[in-house]
Amino acid sequence: MHSHLESAEFFFSSGETHFACRQIKEALCCYERAVELGFDANRGALQRWTCYMLLGRFEEAWQETDRTESLRRRLDPCQDHLPVHFRRVWNGQSLENRCVLVRCYHGLGDTIQFSRYIPELKKIARHVIVQCSANIASLISCIEGPDQVVSLENPPAELDFDVDIELMELPYAFRTRLATLPCRIPYVDVPGELTDSVAARLATLEISRGKPRVGVVWQSGTWNPERSISFEQISELTSVEGVNFFSLQRGAEMEGLPFGARWGAFVHAEDKEANLLRTAAAILNLDLIISVDTMAAHLAGALGKPVWTLLPFAADWRWMLDREDSPWYRSMRLYRQNRPGDWRPVIKRVARHLKGM
Repeated sequence: MHSHLESAEFFFSSGETHFACRQIKEALCCYERAVELGFDANRGALQRWTCYMLLGRFEEAWQETDRTESLRRRLDPCQDHLPVHFRRVWNGQSLENRCVLVRCYHGLGDTIQFSRYIPELKKIARHVIVQCSANIASLISCIEGPDQVVSLENPPAELDFDVDIELMELPYAFRTRLATLPCRIPYVDVPGELTDSVAARLATLEISRGKPRVGVVWQSGTWNPERSISFEQISELTSVEGVNFFSLQRGAEMEGLPFGARWGAFVHAEDKEANLLRTAAAILNLDLIISVDTMAAHLAGALGKPVWTLLPFAADWRWMLDREDSPWYRSMRLYRQNRPGDWRPVIKRVARHLKGM
């Protein structure tokens, strides 16, 4: 006869199997049963948290965070030994009427998505300082709320603040539920003169005058290749006639390619002075963005531009389950893989919808 602990391990392992198949309700039942049978609740905390978020049960996710954070603050209050994006910063202190330092330790997409909380924080805090990477500082400065934006790479010798918090801890601090999710869109205000300057440049690059302009991003970060689509596959969209396709792809995929180059029906929208603020201005001059799960999708959503986001089978918790819309971005439409790694039906569906523009 199996011991309770052996049964607990069995249920946790079953939960992992269900989770991999995106059977999230079944996975959660297995995880919870494992704990009932003596499985260490802390070992499965992240899995349960992710299930709750995927199911839109945010408050139950925060209850998981309450327990794990209470333990961490007692046993491991210093996080300096961890990579910055794994660090917890907030110690649970009140943010009201305080000078709050917001540290942006995560990626660009995360920073854009959760910077929507900065105006909400400013409503209750006395002073808000945002510490972020130099490559996104100009964009953060276009968001209402920060009293000061400082560099993450070269911080001031002295920063005077009462309490600090990592940007992605703000939903937890505000105990966000679906009904209270900050969704005032747009929340990034790009200078008009920059938008006009980029508009003049894009007009010279159009292939089909007066036709819809569609920006495309097909490669996400290298840390999760499942999010990316090959250029050959995304190029199938160019079978749709009467569309100006602009590449908004950034990073290593563009190295060695001349700015303004054409690849078939694609035109590179960026220029030699490209930065996130200019990318935002380019997005504002396009009619639609089609992007894999990466920074450009978040930026388009934050700007309130129509964006079709292409998601892998095991999509991130923020996109929840089975939805074609996103509570985070009103202008976003989600296109999901039905089978791991199979982008063909996704591309065909996107192309069909493009023809109806």
